Amino acid sequence: MIEKLFSIIIGFLLGAFSGFIPGIHSNTISAILMETNLDPSFLSFVIMAGLGSHTLISFVPAIFFGVPEDSTYISVLPGQKLVLEGNGLSAIKLVIISSLISIFLSLCLFPIVLILFPISFNIISPYLIFILLFASVFMILSEKEIKKIIFASAIFILAGILGILTINAPIREPLFPIFTGLFAFSTLIATLWSKPKIPKQKDEEIEFNFWVPLLAGIVLGFIADLFPGIATPAQLAVFASPLLLACPKKYLVFTSSIAVSHIIFAFASLETIGKARVGALSYVSQLIEPSLNNLFPLMFGFVISISLSAIFLLFIYKKLGKLFEINTQHLYIALILYLSILIIVISGPLGIATLVAGTAIGSLPLFLGTKRVHVMGVIIIPSILLLI
Repeated sequence: MIEKLFSIIIGFLLGAFSGFIPGIHSNTISAILMETNLDPSFLSFVIMAGLGSHTLISFVPAIFFGVPEDSTYISVLPGQKLVLEGNGLSAIKLVIISSLISIFLSLCLFPIVLILFPISFNIISPYLIFILLFASVFMILSEKEIKKIIFASAIFILAGILGILTINAPIREPLFPIFTGLFAFSTLIATLWSKPKIPKQKDEEIEFNFWVPLLAGIVLGFIADLFPGIATPAQLAVFASPLLLACPKKYLVFTSSIAVSHIIFAFASLETIGKARVGALSYVSQLIEPSLNNLFPLMFGFVISISLSAIFLLFIYKKLGKLFEINTQHLYIALILYLSILIIVISGPLGIATLVAGTAIGSLPLFLGTKRVHVMGVIIIPSILLLI
């Protein structure tokens, strides 16, 4: 028992580090750990605990600086809007509350999900391409004005072309330069250009009344695990954006609910159909027999780590608002340089080319006055092509 608790603490610390530092994915930490000679059971707990703390804490750089990864880029737009309104601390608290509630409800639903997984896959699979097409058209038409619909369509297609070219190119970690360009760099450069004043971040009491988006997120977290590589949590959240982006708090609850619930349900996926829907679980399945007897303790190790992360963030979240009391111009420039160097190291020259293209496309909505969500064509169009 003591050994397991020790492994959870180590995993929590590693995940907290990778969550706070932009560009370091939890899968990177897992891959490094797999090269060690640690006991397989011990290592499995470290990996899952690392995933737990990383999942929650990685929302912080996504919200405050617009630096996303593949599980948090859906939170960038509403998070940044709340920061500009002085509600960045409220955004962090909402992520914490909704994540904890989602974990509890997902655990309650886990026995039912074990039964539903094989049945649901067979029912939904033939119709997925039509669902994606309908959702894409719905998202573009949400602009309402003809001119903006044309602009949105062009942005959607350009982003899709970028996604097709990049995913098929010999680039290490291709999603990193794509999302950094589309979301982080386009936002950071626009911020440096316009020099907006970041207001003092208020610490307001939150009355949680976002049950509908939270429950919707849990449902989509389940669906995300049915179709790996095609319906990721982030992709599914994009389709709800026309309905939820008007209320950033609802959207943030929705996205954090998906991010957490889909990991819980991934344990059911591994048990019922033998497929790991999460990178960390894929590594774990190489270390231990993926039976319920082995997976249940790991799942609760993941839950304990997220709970520790919630306590940690509640302890320090007030200090996060003070980041903007320093010279933010220097902070944004340093962040741009850091991410550029990291992309050169990880993804090479093609990664830089992807970054430049992504930044250009990510800036178009800012200049054309459309919703930025249309840049998600970078994921949606390749996904549709996979189904044809």
